[in-house]
Amino acid sequence: MYLFKLVKQALDVLYEKAKSEYGSSATVNSAVCDHLVSFTSNYRQLTDAENDPIDYDHIAARIAYLFCYVAAHADHVRDALQSLRRERDSSVFDRSHLHISSIGSGPGTDILGVLKYLHQNPAEPVTAIHAQLFDREPAWKDARKALKRAYRTHAEVPDGDRLRITTKTTSLNVHNRRRWRAQGCPHLAELVTLSYFVSEAYSQNQESAARWLKKLFRRLQPDTYVLYVDNDSKPLTDYFDILSEEAALEPLYGYSGELRIADSEQRSELAPYDSSFADRSPKLRSHLCVRFLTKST
Repeated sequence: MYLFKLVKQALDVLYEKAKSEYGSSATVNSAVCDHLVSFTSNYRQLTDAENDPIDYDHIAARIAYLFCYVAAHADHVRDALQSLRRERDSSVFDRSHLHISSIGSGPGTDILGVLKYLHQNPAEPVTAIHAQLFDREPAWKDARKALKRAYRTHAEVPDGDRLRITTKTTSLNVHNRRRWRAQGCPHLAELVTLSYFVSEAYSQNQESAARWLKKLFRRLQPDTYVLYVDNDSKPLTDYFDILSEEAALEPLYGYSGELRIADSEQRSELAPYDSSFADRSPKLRSHLCVRFLTKST
């Protein structure tokens, strides 16, 4: 299962939709390039409290994110799962139906990483995924739908090997003190993913983000996995480590440093978009921090 192929198929769908909205390819390309530049600047300053929240409401922003970040970020989730499997020398999951809560899910990036891991490790018992996708931005719906359709028609995944996926989308703003039930009960899962979510929540309001994370950790069921993947920033990592230690989450695997996307991934799949987007390249390496933890019994 190759992530860049999935991204290419989804990009084709969103790009055609964007041309209808913007009126021409040239206008779409210009808008996407502007968002790529903006993302580069904003992501470098996510721990800056003065930084404005990143806006994905425009379709050009979602195209830019798909093009530049989705394959790498999904593969980082896959790598974390694979690393835990190596550490344990056994399967990561012990059930056929896997429930996932993806916090700050965007287009469903984390789910793609889990899917790739499962296809690379057919001995895992999972045959179906039930994913609850939490995000404050409802506009991600078109990208999620395009990626899900791309998976269902993925040439490298035979019909008999294709995992059954059901998804539910829930609006979530961790800085808004809504009742927990109204937030969709994100603790009810066997795997909770926090991929590049904590940095954005931290940048907007450290106190309210910490309050929400503490509540999440306190309500987790025994043996639930928590996967944290984010920028390798000492203030951010210290912030998350303190919260997870206070919640008595047990560390299973950790990594800090540079990580490249798997060699099997061919970024040339997105070559048709390179010139359109001012010769920008998809992200291939990251300086990140990974924490794989569990709620002790």
